[in-house]
Amino acid sequence: MGAWQATGATVRGALHVRHGVPNQDAVSWSPATGAANSALLAVADGHGSNRCFRSKTGAALAVTAAINSMAGFLAGTDDIVNLEASASELLARPLVESWLEAVACDLADKPFSERELNRLEKEEGSKARLEVLSGPAMAYGTTLLLAGADDRGIVLLQVGDGDILTVSAAGRVERPLPPDPRSVGNATASLARAAAWQDARTRALPARSAQPELVLAATDGYANSFADDAGFLQVGSDLLAMIRSEGLGRVSGELERWLQEVSELGSGDDVTVALLVAEERAATAR
Repeated sequence: MGAWQATGATVRGALHVRHGVPNQDAVSWSPATGAANSALLAVADGHGSNRCFRSKTGAALAVTAAINSMAGFLAGTDDIVNLEASASELLARPLVESWLEAVACDLADKPFSERELNRLEKEEGSKARLEVLSGPAMAYGTTLLLAGADDRGIVLLQVGDGDILTVSAAGRVERPLPPDPRSVGNATASLARAAAWQDARTRALPARSAQPELVLAATDGYANSFADDAGFLQVGSDLLAMIRSEGLGRVSGELERWLQEVSELGSGDDVTVALLVAEERAATAR
């Protein structure tokens, strides 16, 4: 397949701006610019509920842990065909453990303040305060979308809601991961849940003639901005066509503005997108 490129953007939701709420999404990708033999992306959506009052930090910690874990996972195997069988144990479990360690370090450095705990108790009651104190990772709760690609294929991982799409050379858009039975309404799986690694959905797509040329990961604020699923899926093929004709540099430069418009006209939520593009199809910027 050749080399890969990556890019991404995140915007504070229009409703969050109006209500003074920070952007609780996070995104990371590698390489930062240019093409490489492998590329990685990670997108996280902090829950933002009263109990998850540090989810902005949790999301930031999640994308860092995810990129590092995926890089180590890909480097540690010679056979991507068999990665799907081992991804839960060899990728998801260490990733969640790494995130929990990062959460513990953040909490040790910045213990919960009385202001944070009193606000939680005022909103949710004393039981919620006790729950967070007994399981402090809850305060950092977040979802996670993760993808890694090299010349052997693509590995995907998802915990919680949001969307991972793949787009073929012909513009066919697919959701390669099965739906999450935990995602009903506003409920979703979370990195903060006990044994969260077992909730991870994983998939390996070995390189072949039908290899996707674009991987798109987006927080749920993106899909929720469309009237129907077909409209959202069309974004995948439209982006690939635009990358082919105008170059990834142009698309990357416009991505933040487009996402801001999506939030303002749609869900009002934070919106975050990251892309992996097969370099041989990623035209140079014009």
